[in-house]
Amino acid sequence: MHHAADGAAGSVSAGDREERVQRFGDRIMSFDYNAPRWRRLRASVLRRDGYLCRYCLRYGRRRQATTVHHIEHADEHPELAYNADNLISLCEACHNKMHPEKAKNAGRYRI
Repeated sequence: MHHAADGAAGSVSAGDREERVQRFGDRIMSFDYNAPRWRRLRASVLRRDGYLCRYCLRYGRRRQATTVHHIEHADEHPELAYNADNLISLCEACHNKMHPEKAKNAGRYRI
């Protein structure tokens, strides 16, 4: 689903890539959410958004953002995976609503 594009072509072996693969329904994710580049960008986007869920703010609610979401999904647009303009800070409930296949305790959150 997601592809890390750090500019170091060939730096990740097929075996390393396979170790990071996770399945969500019929979709496969291979994006490394523990990569230092992603962790830095994630922290930057959360700071940019004031650590608040951008969707909740649209409705006058102030909820802490805990997740950074790809607006254009990285599986469809891998060139945007590390583009801050394609990322938005969300609370867990809003992120679960965006990705019901990944939701922990699906149905628990109501927005």
